[in-house]
Amino acid sequence: MHLGHSALVELVRTWRGAWRRYEIEAEDVLDAGGDRVAVVLCETAEGKGGGVELTNRWGVVMTVRNGKIIHTVVYRTPDEALEAAGLCE
Repeated sequence: MHLGHSALVELVRTWRGAWRRYEIEAEDVLDAGGDRVAVVLCETAEGKGGGVELTNRWGVVMTVRNGKIIHTVVYRTPDEALEAAGLCE
C-alpha cells in the first residue's frame, strides 16, 4: 500500500528507472457513477538491461473528489477493474 503524494512519486520513479523507454496510455475512462471512474490503461516499455519489451493492459478504479484523486485500486486486467466498478454486463 502506498499513501500520499510522495509515496506515489517514489513508486513511479523506481518503476520508470528500470526502463529505457516507458509509455502509458489511458485507453478508456469510464464514469462508474458517483465519484468513481474506471480507467483502462496500456503500458509499453523496453528494459534497460537486456532490452526486454513489455506490453501490458490493466485497469484502475479511482475515487475523485473536488478534482483530486483520493483513492485508487489497481487491477491486473481491465475486466477486473470494470467488474469492480460495476460496469460489466
